Amino acid sequence: MDKKLGFKDFLSVDYAPGEPDQVKYNAKKRKVEAKAGYCSDKCCGSDVKAEDCPCPADCPHCDCNKNVEEALTLQQRMKRSRTMKKYASRMKIGRQKAARRMADPKRLKRRAQKQARNMLAKKLAKADYSSLSFSRKQEIEKRLAKMKPRLDRMAKKLLPKMRKLEQERKRGNSTAKLDRAIAKMINSFSQYLVEEERVVYFTFGRMNPPTTGHGKLLDVLGTKSSRNPYRIYLSQTADKKKNPLSYSDKVKHVRKMFPKHARSVMINKTVKTAIDAMTALYNEGFRKVVFVVGSDRVREFDVLLNKYNGKNHVMVFITLNL
Repeated sequence: MDKKLGFKDFLSVDYAPGEPDQVKYNAKKRKVEAKAGYCSDKCCGSDVKAEDCPCPADCPHCDCNKNVEEALTLQQRMKRSRTMKKYASRMKIGRQKAARRMADPKRLKRRAQKQARNMLAKKLAKADYSSLSFSRKQEIEKRLAKMKPRLDRMAKKLLPKMRKLEQERKRGNSTAKLDRAIAKMINSFSQYLVEEERVVYFTFGRMNPPTTGHGKLLDVLGTKSSRNPYRIYLSQTADKKKNPLSYSDKVKHVRKMFPKHARSVMINKTVKTAIDAMTALYNEGFRKVVFVVGSDRVREFDVLLNKYNGKNHVMVFITLNL
């Protein structure tokens, strides 16, 4: 049976009365785009953001989660279900055998990585992860993908604790004791969940060509950083008048002229400005940064970096010093 038409189906809204058709079209387009990113009145309400909408991807009233695709089709899920039922008894025997053995290093490493990922996901979600909407989960997964170096460091620190938990399990301790041990472990790793802990020192310059004055700047950078890491980023400007060296040649010469700083000279073709360098450091997990430059350029960079720090979603540094 065909759908019955209502009054709204015959209603035409003129967004710009008396104006040319192109102006009307632009006005309608702006009106539609203003509603984008929010749910509809028939669903959660027009004041609810799309990322907070809990509806499934096939919701008839909104398209908040329409870009969420299932990993498996219905047929693939049914086939996987039949396979699991077929081998259920064998898998049970395999789990019982594995429970009587100590977990190998590869399995312990996977457990540590999973635990580190769960800890960070819980902090980013600030709620029960399973209760989040599809789009919100996707957003958290993208942020976790950018934090892989940080997850690897956390997993490395968690590995001895995972080994200790496995020993406790092998001794026959109860599940309640293991749960308390995991909770204690998470509390002891609270510093890894605080983004402001890590500090990095860096400099950004043309160095085309590198001179002894640049060497003194790098020595100051290494001294100031003390035990903290430091990075050296070079600009990619090259021309015949003032910048004779190409980017790759410049990196090679700087590393040869100042060998004790060679490992800190970064090769990153996406870093073309000081803002790009700070964005790269932010993606590495740093939230405190100290920019070391010559005294003649302190004011210039002070205005530039503080102008853009916290003004977009690319970088928000807690501490920014020059």
